[in-house]
Amino acid sequence: MMHANNSHCLSQLINTLGLQFPVGRIGRYLRNGKYAKRMGAGAPVYLAAVLEYLTAEILELAGNAARDNKRSRITPRHITLAVRNDEELNKLLVRVFIVFVNCLYFLLYYTLTLPLLYLLIL
Repeated sequence: MMHANNSHCLSQLINTLGLQFPVGRIGRYLRNGKYAKRMGAGAPVYLAAVLEYLTAEILELAGNAARDNKRSRITPRHITLAVRNDEELNKLLVRVFIVFVNCLYFLLYYTLTLPLLYLLIL
């Protein structure tokens, strides 16, 4: 439980940092997730700052990819290109699969697996 002066200092820190991500909601998710018995007051602030930085980095690279393809909107394909072309983000998100990047792949996958599923049901 935080004391009154700690919450005041924490709110000042959040205002100073100018974070856009919801620090209170992240703190609530950390508490409800029971990841640890105790949690420091700065943990949700730090996590919000890290998530905001990663999001800004990915969106900047995806915006560059969209501009290179002469598009004004960022699509999942641009996000995938941004992540896979950056060495550090690719290493971080190596097991992440971004959905709806290539519809042809999904059509091929379901076309090939449906007969097998049909045979398994019979």
